[in-house]
Amino acid sequence: MAEDTKIWDLRPVPKLAIAIVAGLTLTVMALIWPVLAQGSSSPEITQVTVSSSKSAFFYSPPLTSSGGTVYFNNLSGEGAGQIITVTVTISDDNPTRFDGGYAFGITPTTSISNPDGTWSVTYTIRVTDSSENGVVFTITDGDSLTDTITITFAQDIADPSVAFTDVTNPQYDSAGDELDHDGSNWYRTSALTAGWAFTAAITETGAGYDTGLAGWDHQSNPADDQTITPTFNGTDALTGTFANVHTNTDGLVVASLVVTDRVGNQSSLVTVTLNLDGSSPVISSPTIIENSQYLYATGSTGIYYGDDMSTAVPFTITGNAGDGGAGLDRATFSTALGDTPPNDTTPITWTAVYTADSSNTDEGAITVTVYD
Repeated sequence: MAEDTKIWDLRPVPKLAIAIVAGLTLTVMALIWPVLAQGSSSPEITQVTVSSSKSAFFYSPPLTSSGGTVYFNNLSGEGAGQIITVTVTISDDNPTRFDGGYAFGITPTTSISNPDGTWSVTYTIRVTDSSENGVVFTITDGDSLTDTITITFAQDIADPSVAFTDVTNPQYDSAGDELDHDGSNWYRTSALTAGWAFTAAITETGAGYDTGLAGWDHQSNPADDQTITPTFNGTDALTGTFANVHTNTDGLVVASLVVTDRVGNQSSLVTVTLNLDGSSPVISSPTIIENSQYLYATGSTGIYYGDDMSTAVPFTITGNAGDGGAGLDRATFSTALGDTPPNDTTPITWTAVYTADSSNTDEGAITVTVYD
C-alpha cells in the first residue's frame, strides 16, 4: 500500500512566508507574542532620622536621604549608655530588611517589616566609645536591590568657653567703656536707665551652641536680681541686656554667664564684678591762701585785691574732697582774672593758683568741681 506523508513545519517565521508543501501552496501568517520581563526598580530611602534615649546629650541636625553627621556626648553621668535609633522611610512595594553597619562594638539586629512602613535599628553608646565615621545602612527589597545611607556619629565631650568682652551701655565707664577683670568696674547708676548691656565671645567645636544664661546678682539689693537668656550672634558671639536695673541703688553687682552646647556640655561660669556708684563726691575745707599786702582773703568765701599793686600777685585756693564710691578722678577750676588753672588729678587735696594784677577789674566767682 502506498503511503502519503505530510509534514508541517511549526517554527515561527519572522515575516509573511510562502511555503510549498506536498505540491500545495499554503499561505502562513507568523504571529509574534512579545514576552515582557517583570519590572524592577531599586528601593529608595526617602527619609532618615536618628534619635536617642537621652536627647539632652544627643543632637541630630536635619539629615538628607543620603545621611549626614550626628553628635553625641557619652561622658559618665551624662550621655553614657544612651540608645541610638536610626529610622528610615522607604519607597518600595517589596522591602525585606534593613541592615546597619558595624559601630560601637556591635552589628545591630536586622530590622524586618514594620506595619507603619518605617524601618529602624539601634545601637548603645557606651562610655568607652568614640566617633564612628561613615557607618553604612542598607535597605534591601525582594529582588535583592538596595539603597544605602551613610551616617557619621561624632563624639563631642568638650566644654564650650565664654568670656565677657565689652560693655555697650551704660554711657560711662571710668576705665574707658570696657570691662576690667580686676573688679574695678565702676558705673554711675543714673547711666543704667537703658539697662546694662554686654557682649561676650564663645569658643565651641562640635555640635554647636544651644543655650546661654546670664545672671545679675546685686549683693545688697536682692530685689534687683535677675537672669536673662542672651542672644547668639553667628557662631562665636552673644549679646544681652539686663533691663529694668534700679538706678538709685549703689552696691556691688556680680554679672555671670554660662553657655551649654547641643549635647549638654557646659562652660565654666564666668563673672565680672561691677560697682554701682550713685554718690557724688564731697568737697571739704576750702581755703584761700594769700601772702601780699595787696590781697585780702576772707576765710573761704572771697578775696579782695588792690589796683595799685606794682607787680602781679598769685594766690592759692586749696581744699579736700572725698567719695564713697568709685573714688576721685579730678578737680576742675573755672576761669577767673584771665587764668584757667589746669585740672588737679589728685583731688583728695586739690590746689589751684590764680594771679591778680593792677589791670584786673574782674569780679565774680571761682568755681571748683570735683569728679569721681
